[in-house]
Amino acid sequence: MKHSDHKIRLFLEICRCPTLSEAANLLDMSQSSLSRTLASLGTAIGNPLFDRNGRGIKLTEAGVR
Repeated sequence: MKHSDHKIRLFLEICRCPTLSEAANLLDMSQSSLSRTLASLGTAIGNPLFDRNGRGIKLTEAGVR
């Protein structure tokens, strides 16, 4: 699997979870590693993909697109 395909798969899995910690558990990776991956994907796209609100996460407009 290509690196970009892996990041997109992670993004899609995160969209299904109400919290980043739940997504990290589901994906069997650390929350900090998942957070870094999301940040790098957002940087590559040019916009953040998620807003963090307390313990939850929500897609930004860029994430929805």
